[in-house]
Amino acid sequence: MRDNIIIHGLPETNKEIYQSTEQLVKSFMKENLKMDEHEVEAIHFSRAHRIGHADASRQKSRPNVAKVLDTKMKMSIMRRGKELRDTNFSISDQYPPEILRRRRLLHPTMTEARKNDKKARLVID
Repeated sequence: MRDNIIIHGLPETNKEIYQSTEQLVKSFMKENLKMDEHEVEAIHFSRAHRIGHADASRQKSRPNVAKVLDTKMKMSIMRRGKELRDTNFSISDQYPPEILRRRRLLHPTMTEARKNDKKARLVID
């Protein structure tokens, strides 16, 4: 999971296959993350697919998961996430369910600290 990225908000088509999902992710990177053509072509995925089962009655599209082969390239993609502000898209790392559960429990504490303008700092003894 370390090199996986999850992209929310990409439109879903009927009978998507691996190649079309990979192309959808790459075009998303060009258009929404504003990456250069040569930078996007240099990205290689070991796989790209939707999470969950297809269901015609779903109102929202399923998220995409893409495993980037190069960790440095993944970090380059993640740094561009700020380009998605004020859009219907989001990009995040993929974490195991236990980590997601713990983060959800800590979220109210983080929100309160940010509201009180508190910053995290490193203390070295």
